[in-house]
Amino acid sequence: MTRYSCRDCNAKFSSPQTSERCSVCKGALEKLNCCVWCLHWQGVEHQTCENCNFSLLKSNQFILGRMLKSGGVDKFSIAERITSLSKEEQTHLSSQYLQQWTLVEKLLMEIRFCEKFMKQRGFDILLEDEFISLIPMNNPDFEALKKNKDVVHLDLESILKSSSSYLAKNLALIALVRQGKFNEDWHENLRMLFYNQGRLLVEALALFVSWQWRNLFSLGLRRRYAPSIDTDHLLGLIEEFPQMKSWLTLTLLILNPNKINALGDEVKTVLEKVREEAIQSDDFDLRLSWLLYLEDPSKLELEFESMAESEARNLVRLELASLGSPLCFKNFSTLPIEVKDRVLQSYRGEVKDELKKELLIELRNNKDALGAKILRLVGDQLSEEESLEFLTALDPEKAENLLLELLLKKNFLGVEAVFEKAIELNLVAKLKDHFTRKAREEKLGAALLAKSLAEADVKNEELVTSLLRISEVVLKAHYDLNLLKEMTQIAWSPKCSKGLRSEAFWCLKRSQKGPRDVQLGLPLSFEPEAIEALFGSKEHFLECLFEAMVNPEFLSETNLIGFVDQVLDGAKSLDLNTYLNDSEREVLVDKLFVVLRSKTWAMYQRTCASLIANIVKASANPLELKKRILELLDTEPELHSECQLTLKSVIS
Repeated sequence: MTRYSCRDCNAKFSSPQTSERCSVCKGALEKLNCCVWCLHWQGVEHQTCENCNFSLLKSNQFILGRMLKSGGVDKFSIAERITSLSKEEQTHLSSQYLQQWTLVEKLLMEIRFCEKFMKQRGFDILLEDEFISLIPMNNPDFEALKKNKDVVHLDLESILKSSSSYLAKNLALIALVRQGKFNEDWHENLRMLFYNQGRLLVEALALFVSWQWRNLFSLGLRRRYAPSIDTDHLLGLIEEFPQMKSWLTLTLLILNPNKINALGDEVKTVLEKVREEAIQSDDFDLRLSWLLYLEDPSKLELEFESMAESEARNLVRLELASLGSPLCFKNFSTLPIEVKDRVLQSYRGEVKDELKKELLIELRNNKDALGAKILRLVGDQLSEEESLEFLTALDPEKAENLLLELLLKKNFLGVEAVFEKAIELNLVAKLKDHFTRKAREEKLGAALLAKSLAEADVKNEELVTSLLRISEVVLKAHYDLNLLKEMTQIAWSPKCSKGLRSEAFWCLKRSQKGPRDVQLGLPLSFEPEAIEALFGSKEHFLECLFEAMVNPEFLSETNLIGFVDQVLDGAKSLDLNTYLNDSEREVLVDKLFVVLRSKTWAMYQRTCASLIANIVKASANPLELKKRILELLDTEPELHSECQLTLKSVIS
């Protein structure tokens, strides 16, 4: 059995190269023979083994020698026994060996097929070395190999799935990833790649730092698979595999960047030289992988200009986008939509006039798919007219994200026409936080908000809630009676849901920074003019007052108790006999007695007693009321003492 070795780089080949020169470094090849006894390889000129002193046989006697050794013939008798064998015996022994080696040849065919996609050669040597030591195998081992190797797989996915060789499976996986393919089922196989040794580990590391790996996996996924290998180990691999020093040096820089400075000046000088050689290399994969690592815009731009459209060019395009190079938009209109999307998302550069024009054309052509990302780049440069053009032209159902992006641009949030357009498109609720910030920073107009609240459909609770919260911010900045009135109308409107009224109460509560006589939008004096202005009519005022008195939802909220108490205190100051007619007074009195008899609302008893006392004193016929008070005092002995004193003073 013979093999060939390069005299310069020590690369091994199982068959001679077509040019009789090393395919790795172009060095001269040396023919090697294998020792039958210890399987050590040495030049054909040797007569005895360098390792075990066995007298070397001719290469065509290797098979017979291995068969005799397995049969128990001692080291010193093998050569003599071979010469004594008859032709029939030689044929029989050779056929036994070759029957098993034929199966190995099938595995070698798979290895050599995968090796075409590798950065190294000699993986078939690894498999040969494994089986040379095993053959001849005992019958069970041979039958197992025979069972698993009845078919030769010459496509990568079949090799990965069905090959009986662990080495072939790993090489197929590396080749598939280099072709830009990935399957969710490969996760574990990918992680295990970096637990190998020697030549296979080096090939896996070269894949990990290659542009193909970077193109296929996001940064997060790359970190997930990142191998754990220390600097000394990598330096040892560089020495052991000099033909792969460029790939291994890049691995060292990516995996252990913080340890480079700890290396000696001599080593760092070598690494610098390797870098310069790599970026000038004829190996496209190596050159591009290094350029992507170095993030040098000028060199990447040169590389980009020389490349045809491909996955590699798209990756460089994305790198240029992240580095702020406008060159990434070259031939932009011809790119697939997914590539455009990634470029727009990655771009970190300036958008000048020519680029803006190109992107606006793209915006009009692909507004639904790419609009939001284009607006992130050009939105700050759009005029008010251009922004309104897009707002008017776009269908909110199809381009909602685009409209949101457009409205978020700082030029437009305070523009009345844009704000009204946002309300028209029902987008204010989704932009609530941004409009609120704008209101705080630039005092979004109170008049505009008051108008918006007045015109809003209270059934659209999401919109009204958003307007209320923006209004709250405006009221905190400056007092505006019209805005206050509109918010209070919602807080007391019978058309609104309880949830929306509660939201209005809270917004009013949090925005208390107006004059001292204004609390939660209700004047303490409760002058008839104020009631008319705030409630539209006294009937509406009474309805709201009664609801506040007897609505458990309001009274169960601790912070609203003070508000209801304030309403009742305000009512005490009214001349109820002139403001209310007889039937209205009766309704109010009935409600007040309900509160007095209720333990749930005991905190209002004193206020209600004062209201009843005012009504009795001003009444032309107080007798009926006094009877009801006496009945109440008899049946409700647990009334608050102050409440009892107030009521007794009325009837005394």
